[in-house]
Amino acid sequence: MVASGSQGRRISTPWILSIVLLILLLSSWAYFLFSMRQTQQYSLATQPDTLVIAQDISDAVSMDPAVAYEFTSVLVVNQVYDKLVDIEPPDLTKIVPVVAESWSVSPDGIL
Repeated sequence: MVASGSQGRRISTPWILSIVLLILLLSSWAYFLFSMRQTQQYSLATQPDTLVIAQDISDAVSMDPAVAYEFTSVLVVNQVYDKLVDIEPPDLTKIVPVVAESWSVSPDGIL
């Protein structure tokens, strides 16, 4: 004879798997909604005609155009500062004005 209080229900394996699958689906759905909201927040912060480029500039030593010599600093400095003159490829001896309107060479050859 079995006591009436000791007889319990046993949850079957398919039910456990169904519950686990439901929890996974709900958590994935919540993560998707949260990430979409974050993406919309960031995408609305930028104007539609603005190009945003991200680059690691941690190796930059200086943003001073007089001492910028490594690759990253030169990339940034060339985008921020205008030069007085530049060279015109392919003839690297031809100097062309950028910001300078005119210049003259002194008799001793110094600009």
